[in-house]
Amino acid sequence: MAQSAGDSGQVRLNALAQDVSDRMSRNGWSTHEVSRRAQRAGFPLSERTVQNTITNTSPYIRLPEERTILGLAAAFDLPPVYFRTLALRSMGMDLAESNLSGDEQVVLLLMKPLSAERQNALAEIVLQVIRGWPGG
Repeated sequence: MAQSAGDSGQVRLNALAQDVSDRMSRNGWSTHEVSRRAQRAGFPLSERTVQNTITNTSPYIRLPEERTILGLAAAFDLPPVYFRTLALRSMGMDLAESNLSGDEQVVLLLMKPLSAERQNALAEIVLQVIRGWPGG
């Protein structure tokens, strides 16, 4: 989740921005195409929102709006939890090794109104509780 200029002087994107940008490049899609595909699936995702997503170099303080997550998922034909996980990673919460199911990761989304510092603290508590459950 690097957001600052590296040794090369280039500014790096956050995890969500990098992934969406990479997918667009691989598919040869513009922001218009991503927006069109989301809207065709019933999710209003504007070209401006797509552009803002792919140029974001800052860590998220709050998760993107649910409609943005759902629109991206529809446009790229991927499950919403994939983009939620990237957004959480962009906030400094890497769930890749947590073995959480999509539903368990959604619990972390309920922390949206909290500050980033409190979200991180609460996320650690939630993960500890989940790991303590039978089968966790």
